Amino acid sequence: VMEIEEGLRVVAARGRLMQAARRGAMLSVPLSEAEVGRYLGEGLWLAAVNAPQMVVVGGEEAAVAGLEEQLQGQGIEGKRLQTSHAFHSGLMEEALRKFGEVLSGVRLRAPRLRYLSNLSGTWVKAEEATSVGYWVEHGRRAVRFAANVQQLLAEGERVLLEVGPGAALSG
Repeated sequence: VMEIEEGLRVVAARGRLMQAARRGAMLSVPLSEAEVGRYLGEGLWLAAVNAPQMVVVGGEEAAVAGLEEQLQGQGIEGKRLQTSHAFHSGLMEEALRKFGEVLSGVRLRAPRLRYLSNLSGTWVKAEEATSVGYWVEHGRRAVRFAANVQQLLAEGERVLLEVGPGAALSG
């Protein structure tokens, strides 16, 4: 949706802005999106839906610590993610406002290859990919990884390969 040079500049700017954002914490929780919803509140946001019974909550350090303690009291073991910030949470608002300014200077085009949207969990639409607002929301709203995998598997047999330092997603 953008030229490689622009894409590199955009990714670098996004990284700088997010690292400058308010610090926070993230907790992987073995609950469904609906189940974890009752725990969300002040300072906590749904950051990712990785499987039907595995979500990530992000937010302010104290709020995440309180959630972790509350869940442990109910026999639910969450796992802290090794991160300095609560990505895909309300703590990213200021960074993403500035990110929108960066994107406003980029020529966005309809995709040449189809790909899955982390926002919807389905195939991205041209009007989404060419919208600055879509890309800003992409950094704020929950990642729909489970829906992306379901979409891929619904289209027939697939081989899924995780490339990176570990097996965070294949688990």
